[in-house]
Amino acid sequence: MFELILAIPPRERYSAVSAFYPQMNKMDIPGRKAFLYDLLAGNDLKVFRKQISKELVEIAGVKDLIPDVYSDFRQIAIDGISFILEKISEDRLKYILIDQMLLDQKVEAGERLILIAFSLPTIHKLGQIIARNSNIDISFRKWLMKLESSVPDTSSPRDFILSQMQMNRNNSVEFIIDEKPLAEASVGVVTAFTFQNSGFGLSEGVFKTVKPGVTQFLSEEIILIDQLTDFFDENRSNYPLSDFHYREVFDEIKTSLLSEVDLTVEQKNLKSASIFFDSNSSVKVPKLLPFSTEKVTAMEKINGKKIDRDSLSDSEASFFAEELFWNLFGKVIFSTNERALFHGDPHAGNIFIQQKKDGKQIYLLDWSQTGYLKKDQRCGILQIALGILTHDENRITKAALSLANDCDSLCVKKMLQEKTAQAFSVVQKDKSSSFMEKTMIIIDKLALGGCSFPGELLWFRKSFFTLRGIITELAPQLSLDEVIFKHLENYLLLEIPERISDVFIKNRSDNYSYQSLISNNDLFSLLQLGIYQGLNKSIRREINYIQTFYSSLIDLYSIPFSLSHFSASSAAQHPEPAAEIACR
Repeated sequence: MFELILAIPPRERYSAVSAFYPQMNKMDIPGRKAFLYDLLAGNDLKVFRKQISKELVEIAGVKDLIPDVYSDFRQIAIDGISFILEKISEDRLKYILIDQMLLDQKVEAGERLILIAFSLPTIHKLGQIIARNSNIDISFRKWLMKLESSVPDTSSPRDFILSQMQMNRNNSVEFIIDEKPLAEASVGVVTAFTFQNSGFGLSEGVFKTVKPGVTQFLSEEIILIDQLTDFFDENRSNYPLSDFHYREVFDEIKTSLLSEVDLTVEQKNLKSASIFFDSNSSVKVPKLLPFSTEKVTAMEKINGKKIDRDSLSDSEASFFAEELFWNLFGKVIFSTNERALFHGDPHAGNIFIQQKKDGKQIYLLDWSQTGYLKKDQRCGILQIALGILTHDENRITKAALSLANDCDSLCVKKMLQEKTAQAFSVVQKDKSSSFMEKTMIIIDKLALGGCSFPGELLWFRKSFFTLRGIITELAPQLSLDEVIFKHLENYLLLEIPERISDVFIKNRSDNYSYQSLISNNDLFSLLQLGIYQGLNKSIRREINYIQTFYSSLIDLYSIPFSLSHFSASSAAQHPEPAAEIACR
């Protein structure tokens, strides 16, 4: 039977099979799916796996959907999807084949590939990660964005949620749970509900659960990802991109998916985020509700819409862009915590705008992917930024070495130095990007060039570029430099008393304990070298103010050296502080 079905052209299979079994036409989709599965039961797919996988990749149009600009990735995509399809369980392969049979003959290849991706969490997540890169081909990105959200077709997890709530002995709340899910993604499904909130009447919330079967599918695919990584590493000479970092890409997918499956991770992250974004913050997170369990996350429902430029006025778009950049990037860099929390996936679908009585409010959703950046890593990032401002390649190299993994060998140091020189040469020619953006570009180019960095730093880099894409769409004219310097001015002014005392204490000129992460030596050399003259007027005005303040304090307290001591001509005689100096 199975061999006969495979002999029929893929788009004509359902009509051919239904001609023999006309009762199928009276069934709904789930009924047809169950009938076809029973029809194929007992058929061993082992000898047909390669044929089925090849056919699915062809009918999904993988080769044609990838634009010419990414032609080097075509064979990688084809072989990667084929590899997973060939090795997943027989049941899953049958269902994917049946799903394709039940599609209308006129359904285009791209829609067929999306349906396959929805059945393979790893492929689905990879597509989402690529879609969040604002630098990729526009038409290709639009198509990939279809993977971000879909019309929920998962059956309602209502009964499962109710059973979980009943198991929670501390919970006496009665719920009214919607019959249909509100939204679903590659791993989770969200269902709305109402409940009686003591003293506040009826309140709205959402339950987040893992889609049925995903945990089992993922267990299988995690093993396959490792096998696929080994396959690509062993056969990298067969592909145009022989230096491509397969393991880094697939490890990112694994980390992302595993964090989404464990709902307790997001629950902990929500608690941490609610502290990081306190009541005074312009950015909020949904409140975690007390009746969450290990398998169900209950949280406040945000009745808003994902952030969209067309629904905002110019002033609103500019305001939200600035607030998002500062809260999701600047606030992380200059955090007073030893480990600073950051949102790992700030794409538009995770940023909601809710209309409230006093105006519009930003909410950050989906905290399953959250990272922490250590203080010494943030020092290193800022040292690269200072190196860009001072045109100091040596400072950038030292900072990169402090951030990278396994830099003990001379070979690794030499490689990183060469890659840094290449990356610095590129950003020097870039006249449009902010200095912080250039900093992340350097880290990105070093990583793509083969330099090894901690996973959290690479995750933060990806988060930045995702965020940068949102900001560009909202307010392309926004100066990220202005945002940074505006807040930096406040930090520097507040630090004046401590900086004065440090000047009198031996070996404190390189103190990095300040919230600004800028030592006195860094600050004085920047001011004297006049680096800020190349920046725009508002930034120059702010730094001039700080310089005047510091100069007067130096005169007032008769510090035994003057700013002229840090002149450009003498800078070479006074080595720049290395980023690897321990941050307090």
